[in-house]
Amino acid sequence: GLSAITLLAAAATPGIDGYSGSAYARDDGRLLYREQHWSYQQHGQPRQLVLYTCPDGRPFARKQLRGPLDSSDPDFDLVDARNGYREGAHKHNGKLQVYVQENARAKRRSETLPLKSDAVIDAGFDAYVHTHWDALGHSDATVPFLLPSHLGYIDIRLNDATGTREDGQAVRKLRMRLAAWYGFAVPAIHLTYSLRGHRLMRFEGIGTIRDAHGDNQNVRIEFPADARHRDVPQVQLQRALSEPLNGRCGASA
Repeated sequence: GLSAITLLAAAATPGIDGYSGSAYARDDGRLLYREQHWSYQQHGQPRQLVLYTCPDGRPFARKQLRGPLDSSDPDFDLVDARNGYREGAHKHNGKLQVYVQENARAKRRSETLPLKSDAVIDAGFDAYVHTHWDALGHSDATVPFLLPSHLGYIDIRLNDATGTREDGQAVRKLRMRLAAWYGFAVPAIHLTYSLRGHRLMRFEGIGTIRDAHGDNQNVRIEFPADARHRDVPQVQLQRALSEPLNGRCGASA
C-alpha cells in the first residue's frame, strides 16, 4: 500500500499554482509543443517554472524564473535540450548580466547591461500588462524589452488594438511591435486578454521557443481557462523540476 509519506507528497499543496498552454503553427495549425507553468515558493522566495513538452508529452526545454509574480523584470534561465540552446539574465551589483548560447557547440556569449526601471524581461511581460492595464488603453507605451539573443534591449510599442467579445466573454486585444522605424517590416505580436481577471488567453506571433533547428516559429498559443489549477500537488512540481529533457518533437518542431 501507499506509505504515509507518499500520500502526503501526492496531496494538493497550498501555494503551488499552475496553468498550461498549447502552441500551434499559425500556417497549418499543427500542434508544435505544450507549455506547463507553475508558480511556487522556494525557501520563502517566489519562483516560476515552465516545462516545454513535445506533442507526445516528452519534455525538451525548461525555464526557471526568480522574482515576485508582479515583477516585470525577473531573473531567468532557459535551456532547450534539443540543440543545447541556452539564454538567461541575472541582476547583480546594480547591473544586468545577460547571456546566450546558440547551441551545444557554440561559445556562450554574455554582456553586462544597465538596469532599466521600466524594462520587461521574458515572462515579466504579463506582469507589465497587469500593472499598466488602465494606462494601456489611453496611449501607446514604448517599453525596453530584453532580447537575450541580441544581448541587449529593444524598444517595443504596446497599444490597445480593440475590445470585443469571444466565446461569450469580453476580451481585450493588445498589439506589440517594434518601436523602431523599421518596425513595420517585423510582424506584430497579438495578445488576447479576458476583460475579467486580465487573464492571458491567446498569444499570436513569433514565440520565444525556437524549433529544433534553432529557427524562430510563428505560433498561436492558447491558454484555456480550464487548464488553470490551484494547489497543485508537490510531486508534480518536483517531477517537472527534475525530469530529464529527452524530447525531440520529430524533425520539424
